[in-house]
Amino acid sequence: METRNALPEMKEAHGQAHHHANPGPIAADRTQTPAAPYRPVAVSHRRSRRNHPQPVTRSRSAGERSAGAVDHGHKGVTASGAVERGWNGETRCLRLVAAAAGVRDHGRMPLNSYRFRSVWSVDCPPERAFEVLADLGSYPSWWREVRDARQVAEQAAELRCRSVLPYELVFQAHHNAREPEAGLLRADLVGDLDGTVSWRIFGEDAGSRLVYDQEVVVRKPLLRRLALLGRPLLKANHELMMRSGQRGLRAYLAGFQAASGNE
Repeated sequence: METRNALPEMKEAHGQAHHHANPGPIAADRTQTPAAPYRPVAVSHRRSRRNHPQPVTRSRSAGERSAGAVDHGHKGVTASGAVERGWNGETRCLRLVAAAAGVRDHGRMPLNSYRFRSVWSVDCPPERAFEVLADLGSYPSWWREVRDARQVAEQAAELRCRSVLPYELVFQAHHNAREPEAGLLRADLVGDLDGTVSWRIFGEDAGSRLVYDQEVVVRKPLLRRLALLGRPLLKANHELMMRSGQRGLRAYLAGFQAASGNE
């Protein structure tokens, strides 16, 4: 009898054990699987070609290519712009070499342009100094470096000058201002020298003070080709010529005064 009563209990216990060992589908769904590792999604910042179309590059025509347009890989670069940048770079290089050679570039003046100023003092009245300086034909008489003067018009003469350096400058001087009362002489230069030259004459004690200003561009081909290296030499050559002119004018005026005293 005890065996029969124990048999149903064993079956019930076996059924409960089987229920725990094999859970049903509902229990299986409640189990959690391990989460996958977090991977950030890369976001592209590129503009979409569909939403943001790229600018269209216009191809050059045959006429533009023949006109000399140059493509340097930069937008807006043309042949003229490239040449301009090239000349600017070359000019900066020339200035650096000129500075090393002792040439002072005042106001970035081109190498073939010059400004000169000289101040002379002579022992004669301003009227007499004006008369001598206004007579272009008499310059070879007292200025050694003025080798020849040829009258070409009433108010113009062609001058041939040579100082220490072995070259000549030939140009014409045309008076455009001749004012004795104001003590002003001014002339335009045309030829190997293009520009203007002026004398201003002031009374000073018993004599006169003469202010010489010259602003010219050298046109002589040889001097233009040698402008970089020859500029300091040309300026020194001009300075020697002006010193010689002052000595010559003083001696010339002294001769006139001596002749006047003997009379």
